[in-house]
Amino acid sequence: MNIIKDLVHRRVPHIIGSYIFATTSMILFADWLFNRYGFPEYYTTYILFTFLLLLPSVSLIAYGHGAPGKDEFRKLELIVVPFNIIIAVAILVYLDLSPIQRDISDNQAIMISKITSDVHFINIVETHINRHGLKNYTQIKKINIKAISEDRLNIIYDELLYLLNSGNNYPIKLVNKYDVDESYLERGKEPLYYDLRSEMKLIKFEENNVFDHIGVFRDSSLNDFMFENNFEISLSPIIYELEDPIGGNNLIYTIFKRIYELNNVDTVFSDNETSYSMNFNAGYQTREYVMGNDDDIAELISEDYLSLIKKKHEEKHGRFTGRVKNIAGEKVIIGFDPSIRSLIAIDQLLRVRRIYGTENGDTKERMDDLLKYKDYIKSANSDKYLNEFRELNGDWTQSEINKLNDCTHPLSTDNNIWWDIGIPTYLQVDKVYDSTLVALYFKRSNPYIMIKPDDKVYLK
Repeated sequence: MNIIKDLVHRRVPHIIGSYIFATTSMILFADWLFNRYGFPEYYTTYILFTFLLLLPSVSLIAYGHGAPGKDEFRKLELIVVPFNIIIAVAILVYLDLSPIQRDISDNQAIMISKITSDVHFINIVETHINRHGLKNYTQIKKINIKAISEDRLNIIYDELLYLLNSGNNYPIKLVNKYDVDESYLERGKEPLYYDLRSEMKLIKFEENNVFDHIGVFRDSSLNDFMFENNFEISLSPIIYELEDPIGGNNLIYTIFKRIYELNNVDTVFSDNETSYSMNFNAGYQTREYVMGNDDDIAELISEDYLSLIKKKHEEKHGRFTGRVKNIAGEKVIIGFDPSIRSLIAIDQLLRVRRIYGTENGDTKERMDDLLKYKDYIKSANSDKYLNEFRELNGDWTQSEINKLNDCTHPLSTDNNIWWDIGIPTYLQVDKVYDSTLVALYFKRSNPYIMIKPDDKVYLK
């Protein structure tokens, strides 16, 4: 009891309580300030850690100087306080809280491999396409292709990097071939060569049983390259030119996704009496061959990349979702679950969807939305949107109103279904709080299709 009386006499609980109150006030103010002016969020965490790490010095000074009357600084305080400050700074530097808050980890880097157009693989690609067709052009049975020059590939690659860096909406590090070349230069080494010959062999074999060609996975120059540079995922586009353009398109492309994951324990595969042991899991995925042209090829590839990046992020961290709470002029207030606060950041882009359910009787709501849209474009006397509205198929058209009237619409059913439709508007996050955020309109492809409360919001 004497200890407690002594601490109260020296006003230690009062001072520490005031210190905690001041810390809390400072954190709240810093959080508002940093959100208001777009500072990185981890600054707030630095402030919190700083106050906590300096608590021993505050307690010591409170004990030595809290009692009424004048007190001299003791030798112990002159030693402990500077030492505490040095240790606090060292811990903050060592922790490096910024990547924690940005949610970027070493294994989240994706390698943007060089774009190839190898003449040696032309026969394999032609055979594959002539057997399976091109995306959206399956009726084409015979095509001929040729390789394109390295200079032309570099121009497409540089444009791709620009589109990815400006369009990536997720905290995943993208490493390009120039970054890799620079890292080799810093290490005083020659860059390791890699190509896609193993992927091409697998396409050529087109076998269902991977054990027949297990050596192809192991003997891969791309695997070696990824292992040496500690890449888990690489994305490698290949592009060829059509000798005879189709529908204004003179190029075809696809993307190979190579996964190379190191394991601590060997992975053993068994096939009958034969066993195969590898110290990694390696595999590849390829998409369909898609047509494009010199004007849009980089944009088409970037859309595929961004889709894969989004999928990877959501697999690891979950999916951000929210709902529109209110709209005030150009500001849209969005609510979300506080547990997914870390998945959203200032300046990220959001897409909006509207969900209708037959169980909720939303057939009438859908009809009301369509009629309001019709009134908007008629009042605006917009020929462009009026012409689109008169089309005989698609969403937000007269055709959809007709289907609702004659009960052929997807919502015109006795079954319990959910039907959702995209709102052609992108929002940009302006401010983020614990369970709400403020977003501003970023792009409105159709200004007459309005966002409304309860619309669902996702990361773009």
